[in-house]
Amino acid sequence: MEGEEESSAGAMIDEIYSNGGDAKRNRPIISGEALDIEAYASLYSGRTKITRLLFIADRCENRQMQMEAYRMAYDEIKKGENTQLYREVVQKIDGRLGPQYGLDLVWTESVERRADQRKEKLENELNAYRVWLKHWQGRMWEAFLCLISLFVIWVSHWVYRWVHPKCNGQLPPGSMGWPVIGETIDYFSPHSLYDLSPFITKRMTRYGSLFRTSLVGQRVVVSTDPELNHYIFQQEGKLFQCWYTESFIKILGQQSLMEHQGVVHKYLKGLILNLVSPENLKQKLLHEMDSTTRKFLHSWANCYPTSVDVKEESGNMIFECFAKKLLSYEESKASKKLMENYKAFLDGLMSFPLNIPGTTYRACLKGRENAMKVIRDIVNERKLASKNLHHDFLDHLLEEVKKEETILSEEFAISMVFVLLFATYETTSAAIAIAIHFLSDHPSIVAELTKEHEGILQARENEESEITWEEYKSMTFTHMVINETIRLANIVPGIFRRVTKDVHIKGKFKNTCCEIFPGYTIPKGWIVVVCPSVPHLDPTKYKDPFAFNPWRWEGQELHAGSKNFMAFGGGVRLCAGAHFAKLQMAIFLHYLVTKYRWTNVKGGDIIRRPGLVFPDGLHIQMSERHK
Repeated sequence: MEGEEESSAGAMIDEIYSNGGDAKRNRPIISGEALDIEAYASLYSGRTKITRLLFIADRCENRQMQMEAYRMAYDEIKKGENTQLYREVVQKIDGRLGPQYGLDLVWTESVERRADQRKEKLENELNAYRVWLKHWQGRMWEAFLCLISLFVIWVSHWVYRWVHPKCNGQLPPGSMGWPVIGETIDYFSPHSLYDLSPFITKRMTRYGSLFRTSLVGQRVVVSTDPELNHYIFQQEGKLFQCWYTESFIKILGQQSLMEHQGVVHKYLKGLILNLVSPENLKQKLLHEMDSTTRKFLHSWANCYPTSVDVKEESGNMIFECFAKKLLSYEESKASKKLMENYKAFLDGLMSFPLNIPGTTYRACLKGRENAMKVIRDIVNERKLASKNLHHDFLDHLLEEVKKEETILSEEFAISMVFVLLFATYETTSAAIAIAIHFLSDHPSIVAELTKEHEGILQARENEESEITWEEYKSMTFTHMVINETIRLANIVPGIFRRVTKDVHIKGKFKNTCCEIFPGYTIPKGWIVVVCPSVPHLDPTKYKDPFAFNPWRWEGQELHAGSKNFMAFGGGVRLCAGAHFAKLQMAIFLHYLVTKYRWTNVKGGDIIRRPGLVFPDGLHIQMSERHK
């Protein structure tokens, strides 16, 4: 019996702890051994203790235990301030525990009064917080507006300074365009081969021959005035120095010949002239240029009726000839192909400088890296076999590197070879392609060329012998054709120079309102762009300037530049390869008109952007003349 009673009491306690389900909650506690409520309640405190006591009181059938639970709940509630629960318990007791467990109005009113006071205090604090928050938000809004105003003022000032740059004098007229972008987009807009750049003509009409603008993030003054252009070239190293964009220098390399100034540039140019000066062309290059040109023209004719792209194939011709003289490199015999890397480099040369995988710019940098590696490997091979001299330009450079007081490093020599290959390949191949383009539309000029070169053949003992230097110098009409081609082609649309100190340009320049100023000031740090194309296409200098007319050069100096003919630049930066380019064109034209005939097949829609672009190439069919 005793075990059964303990089991019954345990079940009741388990039910109290678990609070039970709905069925259990509605079922009264079965009477058994008396529960020590005080001991049980001591296990809890606060609201939990009250809840447990009320649970027992509401479900217990033992009146004494029920009243004890209500009494303890009553006392516990009065320790707190829950008047609503207090009233509920008092109502359930209903006077059964005596007057001391009745409704204590003094206590309830005191508690409720304190609650109201706390509520009022809390509401006051909340209202004060709302007022503070509103004030703080107002101040924050004022601060935000102040920051916005300061930003707008700063931007406005920056834009104003952009549009109205500082200058210790009178700036040339013009527009700086949009901030940062400037007028770059207009400058690079494509236009026809037979037109002067709309960017230039529009601003010349509005501002005159000297105007300011902004290109590729730089403040620029554009000069189309022949006298000023000549002055800029003469002041190279004093007031002006050569300049290229950062992206262009990155592509060519920081040790590029184009990046150096002053004594270093003079020294490097001397090294180059050792290769391409008239005397060295005569003694060292003429034979190679002659044989290579014959070889390529013969291969073009053997392709008939398949067409060839003159721009690409003439580039290959020049590359083969010059690479052989520079570093004894022959593409057909080499295990590592230099030419294909150069083509990858050239394809991305004028691309947007976005260096991420898949872009043409990335391919351009990779092409340069691979081409440099091929050249570097050749240098390393020569260092290991130092006794086997090739007597080429690279040997000459490596000898210079070995000198004690040299300023030439091995890496610089490699970069120099790379840049020289690039310079000769791109510009001369473009000039040859343009010459073919013009000659195709002018049979009378071809006839005159043929007459001159057949006269040279007739004067020889052996018609199949190579061109001599004397024959080259006697090609008067050929040089007239070359000059006219270069004048119209304007292969280099602009020559960039950085101003090293404030330059005050004297002279009379007209602005929009035709007011004449005594001169302008170009501030230090600005870029000057010399535009040779404008004098080249000036109707006051050349009659009918867009016509291909070699006879306009009759009686003029054919082997030197002038203020109105600056195709090869001027001053100390006069293109070192000018004589090489002219010799290559003359040899090419000699064999073209005496041994072959050609027909244009497709392409030839050449545009400027602003340099020359051959979107579809220039494809011709060539056959031998006497077949």
